[in-house]
Amino acid sequence: KLAQLLLDILNPPPKNTNKISCYDILYHHEQMQMGTNDLSHFLRKFCCTRDVDWLDRPDVHLFCVTDHSFVFARTSPDVDIHNVSEFPFLYAAKSKHVVELGAISVDLAIDLADNRPGDGSNIGYLHNLGRCGSTLVSNMVHRTGQCQVLAEPGALVDITMATIRNPALLDDERTVARVRAVLKFLAKDPTRKYFIKIHSLVMQIFPLIHRALPGVREAFMYRSLKPMYISSKRAFDMNVPYFVFKRFALGAGFVSSDKLKALEQEGVDSVDKMMLHGYLHDTATYQSEAVKRDDLVCYSYESLLSDPGAFMAHFLVHIG
Repeated sequence: KLAQLLLDILNPPPKNTNKISCYDILYHHEQMQMGTNDLSHFLRKFCCTRDVDWLDRPDVHLFCVTDHSFVFARTSPDVDIHNVSEFPFLYAAKSKHVVELGAISVDLAIDLADNRPGDGSNIGYLHNLGRCGSTLVSNMVHRTGQCQVLAEPGALVDITMATIRNPALLDDERTVARVRAVLKFLAKDPTRKYFIKIHSLVMQIFPLIHRALPGVREAFMYRSLKPMYISSKRAFDMNVPYFVFKRFALGAGFVSSDKLKALEQEGVDSVDKMMLHGYLHDTATYQSEAVKRDDLVCYSYESLLSDPGAFMAHFLVHIG
């Protein structure tokens, strides 16, 4: 399969081809996690430019964002990719069930989004640190039947990774415009309620969400460090908590790639300290912001366990 994929890249199909195999998409989706250059090269060969009407189809969803394009995926009409009981991670569901890709330029995406109505007041947005009950909460929100749940959409991660590679983008109004375009394309229908759940990697662009769409109702969910750490090790079978460290420390944006490699070689103690640093940094940032803003509330996993009914009643009212 890999050999065939390489041959396909070296001998691309005609430019108007827009159908590609699920295997190709899954492979290049992994490439996206390492950078946009490979994905952009791939999309130029396999992904055709689409007209605006195609984007409004109910089975077309924002797939990812590169330096040059907003990429959309048409998924199988037989599968409800927003059913978080079956698909807890939206990016994986899109990759698995995509049947067609299309793209528009970043400039066009921003123009279209700016001309769409809405200030984000139809969006509830949950930041979380992972292993904290956020997927359970997403499932319960889904079961109310009152809004569409978008659990872990990949496009916001794409923008986050770009800002980690180039921190100057955080002060660029064009990055804010990209975030606004992503949110409006994710929540396509301004008359409908949406709930977006995203993990701590997007902590990097947390301040941009409010700047992009002030009407978004935000929440932050966390868990006590020790049980969260134990849960992560059990879930991901980690001997060294590299995955957790990467999400908390690198996701918070205060560790360089060189430092990351050095920490891997130093051993568990150093990585544990950096993971704790990241956890405290993220939690303190959200909690201090929540004191200043009525539209941001912090919730703990422990409060969910102690009284699920009261937790969900408060949570659902807060996110609108």
